[in-house]
Amino acid sequence: MNDINIELAEILEVEMVSDSDNLEEFDLWDSLALLSIAAFIDANYNVQIGTDDFENVKTLAQIKELIKT
Repeated sequence: MNDINIELAEILEVEMVSDSDNLEEFDLWDSLALLSIAAFIDANYNVQIGTDDFENVKTLAQIKELIKT
């Protein structure tokens, strides 16, 4: 699942994102970022996650847990 770290860093236009980073602290963490990461997850993991599923998500580790469930 390291590719999700790389993709999220690209979406947020930063060098890297770690599992424990608070995603809301990134300047580009917004509804467009949510849609982009949801589309990436769907395309790469065949898991459909709606933007409302991100409501309580604060970290990349929590996104990875969404993918697993």
